[in-house]
Amino acid sequence: MRAKIKHLPPRWRAILAAAAAAVLLVWFLFLRGEPDGPKGPLDVTFWYWRQPFKLSKLEIKDLQSMGVNKLFVHAGDLHLSPSGWKLRASQEYRASSPFAIHLVFGVEAAIRRELEKQSPELLGGKLAPMISGEVKRAEKSGQRVVGIQIDFDCPTRLLPLY
Repeated sequence: MRAKIKHLPPRWRAILAAAAAAVLLVWFLFLRGEPDGPKGPLDVTFWYWRQPFKLSKLEIKDLQSMGVNKLFVHAGDLHLSPSGWKLRASQEYRASSPFAIHLVFGVEAAIRRELEKQSPELLGGKLAPMISGEVKRAEKSGQRVVGIQIDFDCPTRLLPLY
């Protein structure tokens, strides 16, 4: 086969080389598949939305066997009452956890509407005391709080405020 390629005119050799390069490129980009195994360390987390917060020994073992290293725990829902912003359905911690914890605060629609009326600084001033109080309460119960998440849907028009 090699001898036959040498006897091809230079133009045909160039066409064959380009076709071979194209086939290799298609194979490399689309057909070769994923390499075996993960590409890097995975951050395996689990959402915990039950109340009260307690994990049985079996649940801990199962989560650890799945490689879970963090829990996102529902800490409560922020809502707007006649007397101001309040935390409703605050989490009750009945047992400490061997996992790092992110406290998740749901935000009700009335507070989302407040975004249009408030500056980010004022919003932060209202949220910070409630959230820091919950973080301290969770830590006092033995939780290792490593983060918080404020969970609300935001209309696109309000993304600059968000």
